[in-house]
Amino acid sequence: MNDSRIDINYCVRFYSYWHCGSGLSAGADVDAVVIKDNYRLPFIPGRTVKGLIKEAVEEIMFLENRWHDYGEMFVDVFGNADDRNYLPEDENNVLLGRKGNAFFGNVEISEMMKNTIVNEKLQNGLYSQLAFTAIGNDGVAEENSLRQIEVVIPITLHGIILNVPEEFSELIGMALKMIKRIGLNRSRGLGRCDMFLVEK
Repeated sequence: MNDSRIDINYCVRFYSYWHCGSGLSAGADVDAVVIKDNYRLPFIPGRTVKGLIKEAVEEIMFLENRWHDYGEMFVDVFGNADDRNYLPEDENNVLLGRKGNAFFGNVEISEMMKNTIVNEKLQNGLYSQLAFTAIGNDGVAEENSLRQIEVVIPITLHGIILNVPEEFSELIGMALKMIKRIGLNRSRGLGRCDMFLVEK
């Protein structure tokens, strides 16, 4: 097995409004606001992307029966759950709860774009608001069901995954291509995107 490791650079290109939540509200105006950095710029937390990529890689490995060849590398990259062992051959659960060695950084606006937005104070132009309401069986909006969320305009973000086994990078690339939506209200058209590798 090849022990060399690489860093993987990739982009997320959005085609619709999107929302990765902070868990906070903005008082009476907005029920859910977007997570932002110290410069009020939107980003996708690394843990969110890690979960999406992990799920996609799992699906590929099950469909193509690759666990025998790549199971240990999967655990090396993503870690092993406390209550689920991804390696059946680890009968004594030695690797249960093991943390992954790869680091998934936050997915952010490029440095050049970030500097322009911050220097020109253009942050407000990145955001909009959408309203949703629940419709009852009678076709009338349900009382107190109106909900407003902050969303981000379609933009391209950049991410990096550090310390990935080189042999595993093909699966990461395949997984990125499978992810077509990110964030809240994906079933309502938010978060449509493409993810793709970038050569550095």
